Amino acid sequence: MNGYYSLLIALSLASSAFAQIPNAGFEEWSTAGSFLEPDDWTTLNSIVQGGQPLAERVPGAQGAYALKMTTRAVFGTPTASGVTSGLFDGTGFPWTERSAALEGLLRFNPAAEGEACAIAVSLSHWVPGVGRVYHGAGYLEWNEETAAWTGFSVPITYSDEFAPDSAKIILSSSTGAAVVAGTEFQLDALTFAEPATAVAEDQVRTNGSVRIHTLGEGRYEVRIADRDELAQVTLLSAAGELLQRLPAKGRSRWLDLTGCASGVYIVLVDLADGARVVTRLVN
Repeated sequence: MNGYYSLLIALSLASSAFAQIPNAGFEEWSTAGSFLEPDDWTTLNSIVQGGQPLAERVPGAQGAYALKMTTRAVFGTPTASGVTSGLFDGTGFPWTERSAALEGLLRFNPAAEGEACAIAVSLSHWVPGVGRVYHGAGYLEWNEETAAWTGFSVPITYSDEFAPDSAKIILSSSTGAAVVAGTEFQLDALTFAEPATAVAEDQVRTNGSVRIHTLGEGRYEVRIADRDELAQVTLLSAAGELLQRLPAKGRSRWLDLTGCASGVYIVLVDLADGARVVTRLVN
């Protein structure tokens, strides 16, 4: 291991006790335009100025307040409420632990069958001269109607053994087969679980089960290396944002990234036997 990464890990471990998720319980809010906005988070409320907010403050499960996200019709089009830690430009918050999972409390009221809310988390660090390198990611879709506050966990899968310096959380009120106005997603009491101790320890298969072959000009083939069959291939941005969800059958599936920017992407490969492989793709 080179000296730079050794120093990075040492500094990360020394400072990990001071890291925390900013405004993790959504207790602090400030006025921005026509609405209240959760401090240290960015919402899509600015696109509906004068209308109903996509994200708003409501009574909490713990403490005084929680975040409520509602899918609404914006200029006649059903639009999911999106909220991210930091800014939508990819900026995260300081985090130096290889956490095992993102946990918290949620409530979910889908307006139609097929609706689901989503929680994505990624951990990374900045390498001078290289850019942001992503080490771990987790993604959860919740499609069950949940009237009472209920605990959830988003396992984080790691592709290497390096420590992060930043974390990013992205939330969406709708990401299912249907995006229907009226779907409601409430969130409170976010926390990271105890540190993980191994690569890909969250009961997923190693990257060795999957091969991604370059076909040229932004096109790739995802191929399973053993006897299992594919069920679905999901493409996420490096920050955990859902980009494509593709049904699959057999042992291979094409990915078309010709309209995507150059960079690192996360590929979730769901197999017919219920297992999931998490790997990365550099476009």
